Amino acid sequence: MKKSAVVNKAGRPVKKAVTTKRKLELTRKNASTQTVSEADLQLITGDEPPPAYWKMIADERLKTIERLIEENEKLKDTVESLETENKMLDSMVQEAGKLAEFFSGLPDELDESGIGKDETC
Repeated sequence: MKKSAVVNKAGRPVKKAVTTKRKLELTRKNASTQTVSEADLQLITGDEPPPAYWKMIADERLKTIERLIEENEKLKDTVESLETENKMLDSMVQEAGKLAEFFSGLPDELDESGIGKDETC
């Protein structure tokens, strides 16, 4: 029994004529979807790109610049709000330092009258 190298989905051998026909169909399908427009051909083979190419490049760059400007503005707003928050936190740290200094000057233990045990009149 002669085995064929090509089998179908059911695992049965496929005749060579069928596979050749299928390959031809695939080649035609690929060729029809890969057509090159006249503008693309000129771009590839011409000495200098056509004006439409430069317009397309400029439009893409303009969109990129607009997107980057928006992102830059958002980042600027974020930086401003973080700087404001940082100033507020710095003032809170200074106030906390003053309170810590005040409490460190108080005696460790107080009696019922509010006078330190170590302090006697």
